[in-house]
Amino acid sequence: LPTAKSPNTSTMKGSKQALRATQMVRLLVQRATGLDQADEGFDPLLSYVHRLMNSLTSMPRLQDKFEIQRKILASVNNGKTVEANRQTAVRLGDLFEQLLQRPLKNTWAILYVLYKLSDTNEATQQPLIYFPQRADFNSAKKSSVLASKASSSNESSKASKGAEKTSGKSTIRTDDRKEYLDQEKIVRDIIFVLQGIDGQFVKFDKSEGSFKISEKVSATPPKRRLLNLICEGGWLYLKIQGYLKAATETTISGLVEQSFCGSLQGEITHYFHQIAALESELMSKNTGKLTLRGVYLWSMKLVENLRIMAMMVDSAKQSKGGALISCILKYLQHGDPAVAGFVRSILQRCCVPLFKMIAQWMSAAELKDPFQEFFVVARQSIPVDKLWQERYVLNKEMIPAFMSRKLASKILNVGKSINFIQNCCRGSKADQAGKEDSQEVTVADLHVEGLNKLNFDDVDIAGVGAGTGEKKVFGGLEGVVQRTATVVNSRLMDIMIRRFGVRKHCLAMKKYLLLGQGDFVTRLLDLLSVELEEPAAKVFRHNLVLVLKAAIQQSNAQYEDPDVLNRLDVRLLKPIRRDSGWDVFSLDYHVGLPLNVVLTPPAIDRYLRVFRLLWRLRRVEHSLAKCWSMQTTHASRLQMRRHYRKVDAYDDERSDTDSLITVFRKGYLLRNEMAHFISNLTSYMMFEVLECAWAEFEVELAKVQDLDGLIAAHERYLSQIIAGAFMESEASKSDVLSKQGIPGDKKHEERNTRKFSSEGKISPIVELNKMFDIILEFVRLQEHVYEEAALDLNMREQEDIRRYKRLNKKKWTDTKSTRPKGKRMSRKTTEKVQERLESLEVTFSSLLASLRSRLGQSTDSAVQLLDVRLDFNEFYDEKRRRQLGSAESQ
Repeated sequence: LPTAKSPNTSTMKGSKQALRATQMVRLLVQRATGLDQADEGFDPLLSYVHRLMNSLTSMPRLQDKFEIQRKILASVNNGKTVEANRQTAVRLGDLFEQLLQRPLKNTWAILYVLYKLSDTNEATQQPLIYFPQRADFNSAKKSSVLASKASSSNESSKASKGAEKTSGKSTIRTDDRKEYLDQEKIVRDIIFVLQGIDGQFVKFDKSEGSFKISEKVSATPPKRRLLNLICEGGWLYLKIQGYLKAATETTISGLVEQSFCGSLQGEITHYFHQIAALESELMSKNTGKLTLRGVYLWSMKLVENLRIMAMMVDSAKQSKGGALISCILKYLQHGDPAVAGFVRSILQRCCVPLFKMIAQWMSAAELKDPFQEFFVVARQSIPVDKLWQERYVLNKEMIPAFMSRKLASKILNVGKSINFIQNCCRGSKADQAGKEDSQEVTVADLHVEGLNKLNFDDVDIAGVGAGTGEKKVFGGLEGVVQRTATVVNSRLMDIMIRRFGVRKHCLAMKKYLLLGQGDFVTRLLDLLSVELEEPAAKVFRHNLVLVLKAAIQQSNAQYEDPDVLNRLDVRLLKPIRRDSGWDVFSLDYHVGLPLNVVLTPPAIDRYLRVFRLLWRLRRVEHSLAKCWSMQTTHASRLQMRRHYRKVDAYDDERSDTDSLITVFRKGYLLRNEMAHFISNLTSYMMFEVLECAWAEFEVELAKVQDLDGLIAAHERYLSQIIAGAFMESEASKSDVLSKQGIPGDKKHEERNTRKFSSEGKISPIVELNKMFDIILEFVRLQEHVYEEAALDLNMREQEDIRRYKRLNKKKWTDTKSTRPKGKRMSRKTTEKVQERLESLEVTFSSLLASLRSRLGQSTDSAVQLLDVRLDFNEFYDEKRRRQLGSAESQ
């Protein structure tokens, strides 16, 4: 619960505050005079200070701001002409309005202080209090300075006062005696010092690098402090002038640095005007009104500006271009609006060359940067076909601090797009009607308002234009850049998509390099099956080109755009020992400028990698289809033969036929199992991978707004295909096989993927290639078996015909000369074939189980669905359980 306050609480607080104030006054007098509290003159001086503090001057009770303004104006205009009074009134009114707009609490008090400072009475020029030094008390203990001032009995003190009142002279004492020097000489010394020139009493000390008062002159500490503060302006001026001299003497200073030096020189000129005004005042009749404190108050703003410029000079050394602007920009974040405005005025002039370079780059793609100050760098040694990727880059060090990396990249892309249109989109053999698109894109075509009127006011700092809260005329720098980029990018995308047909060529590569045109691929396989069975050394490109043209003419590919068909070609890899034509054959697609910016050589290599996998897949599918046709044909003949021989009841032949039928049945089952795997894998590749990726690519293609977006969308399209085709790890480890060919060669894929596989696991692409090899070996074995069976069947049929003829002629014996020649297929041969089929089945099943385990662990739903389709009736799971059960029983 709160307790009641004691009635003496306020009294106790007041006594504590009074005690604390007394202690502070004692410390103030002690530090100002250098006296100890035990000294003889300390207590009289302390009582004198208390009297001054208690004697309050009268202040008007009505605190009217406008009345104080009127009094200040009347005081300032005293003795001036009418024209001067009018100019002063206008200037004073502006300053008064600016002061009232500031969020100040004591506006009237500030105006009252200014009014008192403008009072020109001689009494106000006298110091309010004079603190004697400790040396005065040590030299004259019996006649203290306080007593001499209070009683006015000391003649020297009276003379000093009279001199100060009549002539406004400053007191400067030497070590031997007091010497009175005209205040005019001190002010004249200050005028010289502010120009970096040694005066009579203040000279530049090279060892310390600053202006110092001569040791022969002794002055009170307050006067010394005032002189040091004023003389700081001379030291700052010398520092700035040294930078300007060094910058003007060198021939490699940039345009931004020259603008910076020009702005500094303008401020220095204004500085000299103020010094000239002071000197004019000194030479006028009002010399007595110039005091050291008045000169200090007059010089405060000038010295502050010099100090800011000196700090800028220190930061700007060894910098140029955007880096120089960034060094100056950090001084804009200042709490004083006057300082921020001063820095902004310098930045306004420094940014003129930068904004001119931006306007030239964004309007005409001209890079006029003789001193390498711009943040866009052109590498002229890069050829035109690599203009978009490598010729123009960003120099991060030259990006000014007020510009984000994203905005700088957008500016880079605008000029780069114009250059690309002018240099890479000049003409096309397939479309000569679009010559108007190849004309130069200039600012006259862009019609972007404000592009050539950019300045520092358009920079968005702290969310407002130029930090003043003013609304930007053209939407600011970002708005102008965005509008320019929209115009240029829309022109470029129109050229790339409408005229050069990027989508058309991407679709053509999907049809032919990714084998999406089914009838063309089937016909090409039919025509090449005999040619590619030959050794690689006997396969010639011109023969394959003729076959390719025949496949185009015999399929729906003949209705394709002639520009696409002219780009389709055949590529032969350098053969390795024992390679067949299947191992070195590949389709190719030729692209040039500007299509090769999107369909880059690395992108073409990735297409060909996928082509190698899909080409083997379609070859295996085609081989299994031929095997099925062969099995069906021979099975019908064998069944008819078996049925016919049952009538005749030849046991030996029936036994051979039954064993051969067993081999055929085993081949049927294994072929069906392989065909089931290949058909599901083909369906997954063509629909789940290619078609889904193409559908997403078309959606992104409709949304892209610039060339970089188009390139990125195409890269995502290819990456999705590579990942879906189980080639992601292989593609990231070897971009190019070697000088002899392209990535995707079966042997190199196996070797490279084995080399880089992590944790001893084989890549899925290697397992697929092994399964393809097993299927092709099975097809070759079936062809051999059915060829032997067909020969045997032909021999038996010839023997039956010969037997019938012999019996019709009533010849009961058979001679060797009349028997058909040839080696029959025995049961031992069929048993060997049976063993080989069982070995292939075991190997294929183990590889399929390993692949299915990988598919089941995938996070992709399409890959998981492929695993489900491969074992939709749990055939392999049941087969595995039977194998485990038989192994346990044994």
